[in-house]
Formats: sequence, C-alpha cells, structure tokens
Amino acid sequence: MPTRDRLNPRPWHADYIQLRALRAQIAQALAQHGRTRMRVLDVGCRDRPYEPLFAPFASEYIGVDLAEGPSVDVVADARSLPLEDGSVDCVVSTQTLQYFEQPEASVREFARVLRRGGLLLASTHGVGFVDRSAVDRWRWTHHGLRELFGDDGDWTDVAVHPAGGVLSAAAYLLGGQAEFAAHSLGVPWLAYGWCAAANAAAWNGDRVTRRIEAGAMPAAAVNYLIVGVRR
Repeated sequence: MPTRDRLNPRPWHADYIQLRALRAQIAQALAQHGRTRMRVLDVGCRDRPYEPLFAPFASEYIGVDLAEGPSVDVVADARSLPLEDGSVDCVVSTQTLQYFEQPEASVREFARVLRRGGLLLASTHGVGFVDRSAVDRWRWTHHGLRELFGDDGDWTDVAVHPAGGVLSAAAYLLGGQAEFAAHSLGVPWLAYGWCAAANAAAWNGDRVTRRIEAGAMPAAAVNYLIVGVRR
C-alpha cells in the first residue's frame, strides 16, 4: 500500500485516529515541556515525519536509523547511540518500540544521552496489525509501558497517553482489513467511505465512553505516546 502522510492523516484512512491523536499529543507535550534551542534526537527517524512540529523549538534535529536514507544523519542501533552522555535535550522515537529487540536496553540508552530534565517522546502500538515488512516483536499495554518507563528509575513525570479507545481500535482493525481487500482488488477507493464512517462513529463513541469512565485508561487503544522527563 502507498506511503501515508503521517503528519497530515486523511479521515478516510484506517489509521486516521491513531495518527491524528499522535500529532496532537506530540504538539501538546512540546507546548508544555519544550524550550527554545533544543538539540533533538529522532531515533528510528526514517523520513522524520514529525520534524515540522519541532521547528519552533529545535536548534538541531538529528535523525538516527538502522539503515542509510535521505533523512538519516547517523546510522546506529538504538541500543548503542554514538552520542555523549547528556548531550541532547529531547529524544523522540515514534512507532519504534515494537521493533526493538531489547526495548529495555534502548530505553536506558535514551536516558543516557538525555540531559537531566530533558524530554522523552516515544510512541508505539497498542492494538495493531503485524508489520510483515519488518521484525515486528511487541504489542504494549499502558501497564507494560509504565513499567518500561518507570518513575523509580531514570524517568520522572511519566505519562502514557492512549489514542482513542476500544471503538477506535476496532475501527482501525476492521478498516485496515477493508483497505487491504480493496487495495488487493485494485480499487482502494472502495474502502474510503467505510473507513471515514467507522472513524467518525468510533471517535464519537469513545468520547462518550471517556465521559462515563472519566480518568480511566481504555481497555484497548490502537496507540500510545509516552511522555517522560529525565530524572
């Protein structure tokens, strides 16, 4: 299937709620914790889809990935970043934790290169399809992510933000199947109307659920953003 614009998702695509929420969550975290002239490290950067959100804050934006590419400044494994201790102000790593062979080691490396008080933004799947093009290892819950980025170690002020809830997760899975079938038949547009309607219904349904269960984590979420501060 064609590459999606992650920064500006379309409401007729199955991953719209996930991507819309992630953009809004990153922007909100930067508004709360960002500062000017930050040195930002994007681990697993690929094509650096969220770099524009950092423009008002970043003096330097460094892309790290396992393979060379036009947006990659440094080729390195997340478990062994070639930067000095405390040398960056922000680490961002979007949709990467599910691929890491040793996520605990990678998170420790994030902490090592961050200065004290530095900002971490990391996102990953909750409910999701297995990526057949890469070694897709993990799916997470908010409990597991809180343990991975525990307040009692390198991080403080850890917050786990879900994207949508149970209905949004269901809409993503069903919509993804519809997109796959339509694409396989050579008529991808056939899924657009169904996905747009499912996204709208799921988003509004989850809003009602959040009012009923105020303050509670959803029983399922398609994605999570972890926001933490280096202790």
